[in-house]
Amino acid sequence: MKHRQRRVRDAGQHDVHAARAARTDAPETEAAVPDPCARLARVPPVGDVTGNIEMNAAAIDFVIIGAQKSASTYVHRLLEQSSEVFMPRGEVRSFEDPHYGHGGAEKIERIIASGQGRKVGIKRPGYLGRPEVPRRIHEQNAATRLILVLRDPVERFRSAYYHYVKLGFAPVADINAVIPQILSGEYQKKYRKLEEILPYGMYHDCLENYRQYFDRRSILIIEKEDLGDRDTLIRKLEGFLEITIDRAADVPFWSSNQGVYDATRLRFLRLRNRLCYRYNEDMSIRWRRKNVLATLVNSLFYTVDRMLLVRVFGNEKPPLSAASKELLDRYYRCDQERLRTDYLDDAP
Repeated sequence: MKHRQRRVRDAGQHDVHAARAARTDAPETEAAVPDPCARLARVPPVGDVTGNIEMNAAAIDFVIIGAQKSASTYVHRLLEQSSEVFMPRGEVRSFEDPHYGHGGAEKIERIIASGQGRKVGIKRPGYLGRPEVPRRIHEQNAATRLILVLRDPVERFRSAYYHYVKLGFAPVADINAVIPQILSGEYQKKYRKLEEILPYGMYHDCLENYRQYFDRRSILIIEKEDLGDRDTLIRKLEGFLEITIDRAADVPFWSSNQGVYDATRLRFLRLRNRLCYRYNEDMSIRWRRKNVLATLVNSLFYTVDRMLLVRVFGNEKPPLSAASKELLDRYYRCDQERLRTDYLDDAP
């Protein structure tokens, strides 16, 4: 497999380290909530040099990098309707730590081998916020195309919080009570996985990490309005990847992953976690147990929840209080403004 080394940008890295030092030396403010406009200096992005995708039997051609809980599964299902595309059914986390050093590269090679003759793509919404991933994708194939599905960051935060609760990374609790603790960083000291819940919604800053390696034309950004217009969305995907998608295929929007929000259902589903999954020491990573018992237990819990509990308890999202919404809006406001200016208003 060919690996391309990225060119080191000494000036840009100097700016980043200087910005980190300046932020570390700055006096603490009275408020526990961090300044939402504080950020690192922008690293000079690479120039627009990437051309058309070239078929390569030893490369990943495109990656759906995010965002979390943003209907990226729906986009995945649409792409599966193209005979020119090969994508594994589930998420592929091989480019991120610690999986990359424990068989991740070999899994990527197996995926590529399975898709020979087609454009090979993978999906992992968490890649957007993982700083180690852009370089690894670039080294594997500098011509990789990236797809990002956006969602309002406050709504994404709410969905992601309940997703982490279901997976056993945080307890069942009133979201309005824990939001101030998450914003102050106190909650993450006990529930380490939630260290990523706020940064994963900082779309602009996350994209800046990718722009150190990929030009702007290599990134397709799908907004909420695109998701609501199936024909427009398909045209964008076809043009970006130079493929044809079967428009007659039935891909309902609810094929995206549905969250669970009811407290009773969450408590029930969490009972299966220790039987079906194993966790690392600080409860920030989990792996599926690969045995017959775990598979049967997981299927049983899923069936009971989908066939019975959802009909009894429903799935209404607990509302965010006005105070919680204002805190999150304020946290993401600067990043959203920069996203609009640098990426959305200046789309290729």
